[in-house]
Amino acid sequence: MPNVEQEIEFQSQGVTCRGFFVRPSSGAPAPLIVLGQGLGGVYEMYLDVYARMFADAGYAALTFDYRRFGRSEGHPRHLLVLEHQQQDFEAAMDFGKTLEGVDPTRVVLWGTSLAGGHVLDIAGRREDVTASIIQGPFTDGVASTRAISLPSMLGLGFFIAADAFARLLRLPPVLAPIAGPYGTPALMTKEDVVQSALHLFPAGSRFSKRLSSLYRTFAQSKITLPAGVSTSDEPERFPISRFTGSVRLPSGTVLITGVSAIFGLKIGFWRPGRNMRKLRAPMLVCVCEQDSVAPPARTIAYATAAPACELKVYPYGHFEIYTGEPYERITTDQLAFLERVVPIRAGMSRPAAPAEDI
Repeated sequence: MPNVEQEIEFQSQGVTCRGFFVRPSSGAPAPLIVLGQGLGGVYEMYLDVYARMFADAGYAALTFDYRRFGRSEGHPRHLLVLEHQQQDFEAAMDFGKTLEGVDPTRVVLWGTSLAGGHVLDIAGRREDVTASIIQGPFTDGVASTRAISLPSMLGLGFFIAADAFARLLRLPPVLAPIAGPYGTPALMTKEDVVQSALHLFPAGSRFSKRLSSLYRTFAQSKITLPAGVSTSDEPERFPISRFTGSVRLPSGTVLITGVSAIFGLKIGFWRPGRNMRKLRAPMLVCVCEQDSVAPPARTIAYATAAPACELKVYPYGHFEIYTGEPYERITTDQLAFLERVVPIRAGMSRPAAPAEDI
């Protein structure tokens, strides 16, 4: 029988967050997997694919957008506060436990990239986490800051100062670009990373006029848009994205391609990997050897020293694991882990991986 799917919304500190829930259509209440997206991302960028995959295997799965991002409410848009995103993650957990078809005593946290750090913090302080999975996780701010090129670091310093000044004047935050070519003032500037990240946009996504202009000026000669992603003359929906630009997804969701700049300073002091040693519930740590966004060495060191952690290392880059053979390989290991530590009564067949070229 087909899975049951529904769009959901819940409250987090008085703000409405929206997301997607999917569960098997029959059988006993299933363990719940709550999935969190990474830096500046929304659940429509492949977390819905992961959620359906887990549901096909017999688990209930819930994914969501953090406040101020994607379909969720909250202003100013793309103001990224780590504590707020973790509150949203925990609110999603608590809400998910109330849904039909869910076993509230068995909750699994799943986080990719920046959300891997959120999962480490949350699993380290909550006793109702049965198990957790992190992939390409952010674990050490010092290591990630060192991965940013010097020219980009200098440029980001300007945005950080402008953002701090804007906050003193109680003005909207200044956004720094999430990704761009080498040397530009962006948080991610490795060319292979930027090219791979574009494949997370669903087919039919359209750059805004501003982002299209930035692409033609700085990146067109270095980066090729994947099939189904196009430029346009579409104006910005949110005034705050007038510098960075945005992407309109096929659903109508607008994804601003920037986050509050001062976050780039604060993240350098965040080291959630230190929580691994105090975890009580089992955790699967999936590390990409070629990861230049979340450098693998520190994550491997943290996981190796943590009794509750099972470490898997893959020969991929940060964004390769969402499609094709890398997706198949990593999700096979994730399902095997779940079947050992959070088993269900009967397994179900797994879906084919999404196509590479989307």
